[in-house]
Parts: sequence; structure tokens; C-alpha cells
Amino acid sequence: MAVISRTDGVALMLAADASGLRAVGGSTAEGLELEYAQQAEQLGPAHESVAADHPVAVEDLGRESGAGYARLARRAAPVRAVLSVPVHLDGGVIGALNFYRCAPCTWTRNQITVGEHLAETAAELLVRLAAHTASDDHGWP
Repeated sequence: MAVISRTDGVALMLAADASGLRAVGGSTAEGLELEYAQQAEQLGPAHESVAADHPVAVEDLGRESGAGYARLARRAAPVRAVLSVPVHLDGGVIGALNFYRCAPCTWTRNQITVGEHLAETAAELLVRLAAHTASDDHGWP
């Protein structure tokens, strides 16, 4: 996905019932740290994207206003730019797919569209993985 989106990496957060968004994984250590930082701060592009149900493009985490974003930017370094796209399943938002760069950038409409298509692909992959896991569970100890 990082190659297709021409970014430094991609990371995924999924909604956990009462605890909000949780880090699932990232294509690099920096991406996973971005997710952990958003999880710890309970704010960031992923949270905004899920709450608004639309993509959120941040050109530079360090230039966003608010103390929370300042902490997020420090912890997520060297990640600077983030495009967060909601992941949908069964008509609802289940998480966010985050594309990131280690340099500030302006996200283009084309990059956002690619991100939306890749978020659909991620949702399909999650469904297939869940079905595969369920079929492997034979109830044996």
C-alpha cells in the first residue's frame, strides 16, 4: 500500500468498543509509533477521520494547533505528514488507514482518492481474514 500510495508507509487503527481506536500495525516502526502516539493521546488525524467519517489530511503534525498535537508530533517523529482515511464495514466506520510521510507535504486530491480505494481494500482484507480465521477454528483445544 505504501508503494501504491507513494508514501513512506501505511498504518492501521481499528475501533475497540470502549477504549477508542487501537493501533493494529504499521508498515514501518515509525508508522506503528504514529499509531501508538494517536492511541495514547486519544487524538490525531485517525480520530478526526473516524469521528467525521471523511479523510483528514495533515500537512505537518508539528504545525497543528493544540498541546495534544504538539505531544503527538514529538512522539510520532520522524513522521510529519499524515493522511487518515476511514475504513468502512457494513455501513459503519471501523477504523482508519493512515498514510504518512517523514517530510511535510500537501496531500493532493489524487492521493486522497487512492487512499480511499486502499481503505476499501483493507476492509475487504479484514473480512477475508476474519472468515479464514473462523473457518480454521474447529472448536478443538
